[in-house]
Amino acid sequence: MITITDDGAAVLGLSLDDPDNSPSVRQKAEQLIDQLPREFSSPAGTAGVEMPPPGSRQEWQDDQVQLRVGTLDDSPATR
Repeated sequence: MITITDDGAAVLGLSLDDPDNSPSVRQKAEQLIDQLPREFSSPAGTAGVEMPPPGSRQEWQDDQVQLRVGTLDDSPATR
């Protein structure tokens, strides 16, 4: 899923099926959250359970997530 936030940033959403709460799926999520920002030239990424994508930079910073990599600067995204 790809969404655009209120302040013009692109957000990529990825879903991993994990009905059994498997440690191997958590490990795969950790690998992806490290890999995907590099592949998409993104400054940061987060991973959580059943979370909608953030609608703004503030939501991204406020979200309670299980995994977080990188940082966002304070300037709004360019359009």
